[in-house]
Amino acid sequence: MMKNLRGIAKSRLISLKIPAGNTSVSLSFGDQPDLRYARILGIEVFTAESLAQSIPDNWPLITASQLPQVACTFETNDADEWYENTPDAENANNTGRFRTTSQNIKWQPAITLNRIINLGVAPSVFELFEFNNIFITWEKSYITMPTPISPGQDSAICFQVYYTFRSIYGKLITRT
Repeated sequence: MMKNLRGIAKSRLISLKIPAGNTSVSLSFGDQPDLRYARILGIEVFTAESLAQSIPDNWPLITASQLPQVACTFETNDADEWYENTPDAENANNTGRFRTTSQNIKWQPAITLNRIINLGVAPSVFELFEFNNIFITWEKSYITMPTPISPGQDSAICFQVYYTFRSIYGKLITRT
């Protein structure tokens, strides 16, 4: 699956609810406390054709035909601003937080995160979309669509997030 991780990767499913009668073109991920300060290794998205319902909420998922309408906006710290060899005075706890408050926005079409293509009897699984050194601020991240996806019942879009609490050099990242 993910190259050279030697068992350090964990994963978590995030179900983003799309309420029945939705009129919004933007839906926030909200805070993900167990992913704070985690280095994101990869993200994939699921549709109704590859997963029956969201877990643990049991909402039906959006369809593969709706997925091209969704764009993800991830607010991240600039990974290029952080260095492992920063003197202790500048980064006392080696926390993975960056020396500047620079925030970058990463736009990603959700369809590029969908790696399971289910065309009947022969589904295909493609390589996972991997990130190098990204720390996502989830409460500032959201999905957008040009027109609201307005299901007749509560539904969801599910993201499987692969992460670690180790730096790119293998050292533990301090969590607060």
